[in-house]
Amino acid sequence: LAMNAGGTAPEWVTASGVGILQAKFGTTASEISTTNNGNPSSNFSNMSALTGLTVTITPASTSNKILLFTNFTAYHAGSGNGFAGIKNNTDTRYSGIVGDFYHPSGSGVIGNLTVWWLDTPTTTNATTYQSYYGKTMSGTDVINRDYYSNNNGKAIIGAFEISSGIL
Repeated sequence: LAMNAGGTAPEWVTASGVGILQAKFGTTASEISTTNNGNPSSNFSNMSALTGLTVTITPASTSNKILLFTNFTAYHAGSGNGFAGIKNNTDTRYSGIVGDFYHPSGSGVIGNLTVWWLDTPTTTNATTYQSYYGKTMSGTDVINRDYYSNNNGKAIIGAFEISSGIL
């Protein structure tokens, strides 16, 4: 429903090319072990790609944007910080890195990590994105595990194509 050209009355119109054009998702309930460690870097060199946490989307226009998110839990067995990010595997651009938990000593902690990123791929080719995880201290961390070592999580990555007409 929109106002007519004269601005005197509403009329029904056909909407075109605005809003969310498509949505794609990838999930995994499998536990994913990672042993990488080190401070986060802008090229994710101290982070591990999370196997199975990818999503591929083919933009309809080079001017559209892709809104991405990932969410997962990480069982962090030792001390230190945990952090996450999303990588555009097609042209190797990266989201910002989000740190979600800090634990000062031993005994372990569970962290929930969420990242949102608005990417501008400028292509109409299929583009693949992947979730990444890293931590500052050594040891094995496990994605989709709770404090009691149960596989109770479900990690997700999502991609929404947003029309350039609304951004």
